[in-house]
Amino acid sequence: MNKAILTAGMIVCTLLHMKAEYGNIVILIHIFKPLSVICVLAMAVLVKQPESAKYKNLVVGGLFLSLVGDSFLMPWPENMFIFGLASFLLAHVVYIVAFMSGTKLLTAKWTFVPMLVFGSIIFYISSVPFNFLE
Repeated sequence: MNKAILTAGMIVCTLLHMKAEYGNIVILIHIFKPLSVICVLAMAVLVKQPESAKYKNLVVGGLFLSLVGDSFLMPWPENMFIFGLASFLLAHVVYIVAFMSGTKLLTAKWTFVPMLVFGSIIFYISSVPFNFLE
């Protein structure tokens, strides 16, 4: 399957998914939301000369976990939000590993400390209630 066909398929599926969301047509949401991600996943799988096999496999794994997360976040009779959130968390961890796989940024131990401090500050800021303006 060629890249142009998959790109066109992704665009069409995404537009149909948006139309289904706008019209609240649940059956079409369940069809076109995953299909758009499957097109992107297929494009990643079909890459002929990846940067490295590890990088390609990690990106494909991240896209698969994103597909699972999207599926959990679709309208279901029961609330699957936590499972969708966990899937996206794992997907982002896999993406980080993939994007860092060709670098030496994290090989030095001193780089971990500033990243931990920065992450802690962001976590703290995001957990502070913003009702002080009231």
